[in-house]
Amino acid sequence: METTEARRLAAADAAIKVVVRDRSDSAELRLQLLEAAAARLGGFDLESYQSRFEITPLERPTNLLDQARRVVRELDATGIHPALCLSALARETLDATSRRTKGAYHTDFRLAEHLAQATKSKLCPGIKIVDPACGAGILLTAVSVVACRSDRTLASDWLRHSVYAADLSPVALRGTLLALSALTDDLDSLQAMRRKWRTQDSLLAPEGVWASMAGDGFDVVVANPPWEKLKLTRHEFIKGRGGSRHYGSSYAGDTLAGYESAKSRKALHTADLISRYPSLRHGEPDLYVAFTELLLSLTRDGGSGALIVPGGLIRSKNTEALRRELIGSSQDLCFTVMANTAKHFAIDTRFKFLIVNYVKAACGKGNVRSIGVIHARADNDGVVAPRR
Repeated sequence: METTEARRLAAADAAIKVVVRDRSDSAELRLQLLEAAAARLGGFDLESYQSRFEITPLERPTNLLDQARRVVRELDATGIHPALCLSALARETLDATSRRTKGAYHTDFRLAEHLAQATKSKLCPGIKIVDPACGAGILLTAVSVVACRSDRTLASDWLRHSVYAADLSPVALRGTLLALSALTDDLDSLQAMRRKWRTQDSLLAPEGVWASMAGDGFDVVVANPPWEKLKLTRHEFIKGRGGSRHYGSSYAGDTLAGYESAKSRKALHTADLISRYPSLRHGEPDLYVAFTELLLSLTRDGGSGALIVPGGLIRSKNTEALRRELIGSSQDLCFTVMANTAKHFAIDTRFKFLIVNYVKAACGKGNVRSIGVIHARADNDGVVAPRR
C-alpha cells in the first residue's frame, strides 16, 4: 500500500532516481545527492561536509550540487518542510517482510509534526532531547524545526547542545545527520552534535553510556520504537531469507536450514532483554514494550516523553504491568488513539496505534493529576486532534 507521504514525495523520489538509476553504488549515491540537497538548503560547503564526516565522493561536489537543484525544487513543491522530506527520502529501503521482522514502521511527517508540537513548551535552550531508535531522524528533525523557528543562529546552538540520537544502523544515523544539516550552515555545530550520537543496540547499552550523555536524564524523549515480536517463526524465517511461502502451506525441509540456530540466537537475545526489562515477562514479548520502559528510565524527573506505539499498550492484558509503570511514574499522561485510515504506515488502514505523551513525576513518585484518552484523525496535511 502506498502511504500518503510516499505519494507526496513521489516527484522528489523520481528526481533522485533519474540521477542514481540502476548503478551498483546507487544507495550511496542517493545519500550523497540528499546531502547535496541539504547543503543547498542549509548553505554549508558540501566538500567540507564530506571531509568532516569522512564521505568519499562518488562525483565532484559541484556535480552533486547541480543535480540536487531539481530535487530541492521538488521538495519545495511538496508543501512539507524540506528537512522532513530529506529524512523520509534517506530511509533505508525495506520490503514488507523486512518491515515485519524488524518492526520498522517509519514515522510519517504528519505524526512527526504532531509529536513535535506536543513537546513545544519544553523546547528551551540548553535542554537535552533524545531518540534512542531514531532511524533517519524524522522525529528529531520535526522537534528541531519547532525549536529553531527558521532561526539559523538558534539552530546552531540547538544542534550543538541539545540533540542526541542512537540507532543500530550507521546508515540511519547518516540520514538523521543530513536531515538536520538542512537547518544550519554551521559545520562545527553539526560535528559537535554527531560526536555525541551512538551506533548501538539501545536496549542493551550499558547504563554508563546513557549517564555519559545525560547524567540526570533527558529533558525530552521521543521515539517510534520497533514493533517487533521477540519470537522467530518458521514462516518469518523463510520469508526473511527471500523464500516464497503462504501461511498454511507445508514446509520443505531445505527451506529451514539454519532455522534452529537462528531461533536459539533470538531466544538468547530475548532472555537478555527480559532480564533488563521486567515488562517483557508477561505474554509474548515485543520490542516496543522494552523501549517504552527504557524511555521512562531515560527521562529525568519532570521531563516529558512522546512516543508512537501499537494500540495493544492500552488494551492487551500482557501490557498491564507496563501500563501500571507508566501511571506510577507520571504526573500527567495522555493516550491519543488513531487508526491508519490516513495511510501513515504501509499496513492495513484499520490498524490502531497510539501517541503517548507523559510528564514524569518528580522523585519517581507517581501522582497522576490526569490520564487522558482521546481519539484523533488525520488528513493529508496533519493530525487533527481535539483539545483535552
